[in-house]
Amino acid sequence: MLEPTVLTGTRPDMKVNCQEIFAPVVTVEHYTDSNDALRQINSSPYGFASWIVYPRRRNSCSQAYDELEVGGLIAGDVPAFPD
Repeated sequence: MLEPTVLTGTRPDMKVNCQEIFAPVVTVEHYTDSNDALRQINSSPYGFASWIVYPRRRNSCSQAYDELEVGGLIAGDVPAFPD
């Protein structure tokens, strides 16, 4: 049994970032360039959901909505998927 875990300082090629972990684990990464962040997210074969935490510019949410290949996009909020 795994405790909820938050990982930082990971690399895109690490299994925790490029494979599904069926456990309460999340990675948190900081990007200074939104285009690089979107490219990194889309490089995964999985695309269940993506969170944008505290977007500074409204157009960054629109760009993410247009470009991300994910099942859900949450911007500065908690997930609220229908059952």
